[in-house]
Amino acid sequence: NTKRCLSYNSGKECDKIINAHSIQKAQSLLMISDDTNHVYKSVPNISLFREGKRLTSYKKESIYKPFTFLGFCKKHDKYVFKPIDDYPLKPTDQQVCLYAYRSLCKAYFEKENSMNTIDSVCSDETTASGHPKEVFKRIGKSAGFGFENFKRHKKHYDESLKNDRFYDVNYVLFHSKQKPNVAFSGWFWPEFDFLGRRLQNLADHSNELELITFCSAPLEEGWGYLFAWHYTSDRICNQFISSLATKVYEGDKMGDLLFRLLISYCDNYAFSPKWWEALPSTCVEAITERASWLTSPFCGIKPTYLQEGLKGIVMWDFYRLLDKRGNKPPDIYEE
Repeated sequence: NTKRCLSYNSGKECDKIINAHSIQKAQSLLMISDDTNHVYKSVPNISLFREGKRLTSYKKESIYKPFTFLGFCKKHDKYVFKPIDDYPLKPTDQQVCLYAYRSLCKAYFEKENSMNTIDSVCSDETTASGHPKEVFKRIGKSAGFGFENFKRHKKHYDESLKNDRFYDVNYVLFHSKQKPNVAFSGWFWPEFDFLGRRLQNLADHSNELELITFCSAPLEEGWGYLFAWHYTSDRICNQFISSLATKVYEGDKMGDLLFRLLISYCDNYAFSPKWWEALPSTCVEAITERASWLTSPFCGIKPTYLQEGLKGIVMWDFYRLLDKRGNKPPDIYEE
């Protein structure tokens, strides 16, 4: 609950921190909500874990508070994100940069809070000594490495936005004319690609990690699945997107691949109640199992996890690809 404004131009004027939406409300969450402005959200459940069951369940939530965080002041949340909150994605370089920045800031806010908690536990003399504190120290070492990489990426975005260098962010946008049934905003360090090849070793603390964001976005017609990254992450992100193109060329369905990625990597998403409640129980079980795998501390990462599971559930149809980057993959669709 530590309030602060993470905007690249924050200062003394940031006197009113608000519950800023991490997923666009008016054009995204409202579009998939029911008549009472509720959606389905994944909820980590420790009590289920203690009973030996899955860590994740889904429940109906309001579109308001569950998708917010105390990471922006009223002024900057309104004016910085106006080009994406008030207008559909075209896309322009500025809009893409802001979508990526919002995803990054949400994660940065949570990571910084987590690091502060870990540091507080480890430095508190009243904390029980022995194994619990040692466990927190080991967690802190690993989390600290990740947070240092987060700070570096946020600095890159801050500088690009401060100097209006929106072209510093590259992207791939998949355009669907269908009515959306999901809204999401997330990020990840690409460790393995869609072909099962290792792209970067997250356990190797001697290297800097490259990061990609992904989110849903409203378009003038339909919606888009947007990948975006700062050009300093070009090496890994270009390889990752190219592997996606290869899987489509080999016959995999784009909708299956993108949905699998969403459930495997993202914890900040909402489902349309109409869509979720109409799903067969087998599909609900499959989604819940994959989402629980994401949150379990005991499940290792398989190199092939993006190649299997969750097929034929969403039926997404993407008719166009917009690609803005230097090294393009084999054509998936005509641009």
